[in-house]
Amino acid sequence: MRDDAQSFVFSEKAGGRRSRNPPQSGEKGTWANREFSSSNPVTCIATVIGEGGAGNAENAARDLAGIITGHRDSKSGSLWSFENKSLGGRWAQTTDGGLVRSAGVSSCGTFCFIGSSNGRMAMYNIQSGIKRRQFPEPVSAATAKRLKNMRELWGAQGRISDFCFSKDGRWVLGASADRVIRVWDLPTGHLIDGIRTKSDATAMAFSGTGEFLATAHVDSVGINLWTNRTLFRHVPTRHLDEKDIVDMTAPFASGEGGVGVIEAALNPQGDGEDDCTGTYTTVDQLSSNMLTMSLIPRARWQTLLNLDVIEQRNKPKEAPGTPEKAPFFLPPLGHTAERSRILRMSRDSGESTFTKLLHEAADGNNRDYTVILAHLKALSPSTADLEIRSLQVNELVPFVRATTQRLRSRRDYQLVESWVNVFLKCHPEGVMSEEDVRDELRKWMVEQKREAGRLAQLVGYCSGVAGFLSGR
Repeated sequence: MRDDAQSFVFSEKAGGRRSRNPPQSGEKGTWANREFSSSNPVTCIATVIGEGGAGNAENAARDLAGIITGHRDSKSGSLWSFENKSLGGRWAQTTDGGLVRSAGVSSCGTFCFIGSSNGRMAMYNIQSGIKRRQFPEPVSAATAKRLKNMRELWGAQGRISDFCFSKDGRWVLGASADRVIRVWDLPTGHLIDGIRTKSDATAMAFSGTGEFLATAHVDSVGINLWTNRTLFRHVPTRHLDEKDIVDMTAPFASGEGGVGVIEAALNPQGDGEDDCTGTYTTVDQLSSNMLTMSLIPRARWQTLLNLDVIEQRNKPKEAPGTPEKAPFFLPPLGHTAERSRILRMSRDSGESTFTKLLHEAADGNNRDYTVILAHLKALSPSTADLEIRSLQVNELVPFVRATTQRLRSRRDYQLVESWVNVFLKCHPEGVMSEEDVRDELRKWMVEQKREAGRLAQLVGYCSGVAGFLSGR
């Protein structure tokens, strides 16, 4: 911090009368500042938070005070004009006769708040100086005892000198007597960042936009600014050990030792991202006791169930007309041309991949149908419907066994339900005429009822607990 052309001193000199009581709630009119002594040191200060800040041109045009201060042994707060660099001609008094202990400004810049030593708080309009609201309920020790402890943040090895919240309320930053500034993540409670300085930090504050952190230190008359790297790049929120806290050297008043905003934010040293950016492979099933739904999009298996309705809806309203005759220089297409991909597939292979895999699984010793079901999951709804419709009589039993095996493994629950639904709609004659198929379907029904009942019981239990906790 240097005294240059951009620095200035606020003066308490302001035009107008100097003796008048403040207007009460609802009273109109202009009024000047009361007698004020600049010998009283400032104990608290607040300014308008926003993009324009205290020196916003709009506030200056409306003659709004942008800064409010509280002074030692004073029962009122003073409003200062950033534009005129002087006392704004208005002041806010405590409502219970106590001394000013805290001051604040609303985010819109319209109201200021004064907290007294007796625990009460009052709200004033900055433009008119009229008291708009009073909060009579004092803050007491009994109120603090009724609060619930939501999170404990550990790590500081000394007395906490100051702390603040980030703009979004996700982080808590604390400065302790061990010369370390720590950053905790509130949702997880993890220590996600920390810097060790040469001297203890006595005060800190986040900027209104969340871009900078300002800190004040022992034996230092300057204010250090730290850049928020999350605005420029991804920063992992993994838990940080105390041994990973790095030592930082603050720049001098001349600027030596400091770096630019972008350069500091994009500095790759000390990020430690390589430790937490590994690829995580999602497992198919976390536990064999858990019923796992399929990761197939809902639209795909719902389309499989309603494919008949979709085809009926997409039919042309009018029958296709006779095609026009081709020009004389174009040869006519042969009547035996294979225009269908299905016809070409049947001519080339004779049977589809699904049929081959079904026969291999049925003829094997262990009868593992995992491969064929994985292949069926990868097919589009129309292709899967065609494969199920094309099942021969001797292939019905292996298909039902495959779905029963999938139910027992508690995987792809809703997808298995869709396959069996299409199977029953496409092969009612085969089910009624073949005793083996009916026996396999009975086994499938036993597994389906068991899993459906277990799922309903778990969902009902969770719903009851959630309703009890929410008070419904």
